[in-house]
Amino acid sequence: MVHYNINIATENDILSHLIKCDNEFFPKLSERVNIEDYATKLFKMSTTFEAWDKKVLVGFIGAYFNKESKIAFISNLSVLPKYQNKGIASKLINQAVKYAISDDFDTMKLEVNSSNEKVISFYRKHNFKCISKNLDIVTMSLELK
Repeated sequence: MVHYNINIATENDILSHLIKCDNEFFPKLSERVNIEDYATKLFKMSTTFEAWDKKVLVGFIGAYFNKESKIAFISNLSVLPKYQNKGIASKLINQAVKYAISDDFDTMKLEVNSSNEKVISFYRKHNFKCISKNLDIVTMSLELK
């Protein structure tokens, strides 16, 4: 049974999860970042929203919350392949949105590859709107107020 937490994953939990999800990203995460460095950055600097099956991190959002600008930015959303299409990503998004609203944030943003229609559609389903496109990156935004 999957359960949800905030900020309990270790750096190694995040690293292991990102490595397992590498092929799920488009393009692959490892083609864009050093996964070890990225896991460290997410662990140290982001708020993490987590889905767990026993002791395995199966779903993960790493988001940055800038209190001065009142803008939250989702840097990563990933779910292990075996756990996809079970509503985990939606629950994680809802958890992150509620967190941002409760902390009085105005906007939540993210970036996605413009050719990743499945992911763009997912975010649209959660009321994110495309606000800009730069080369192959689409910026999406959700107004929280």
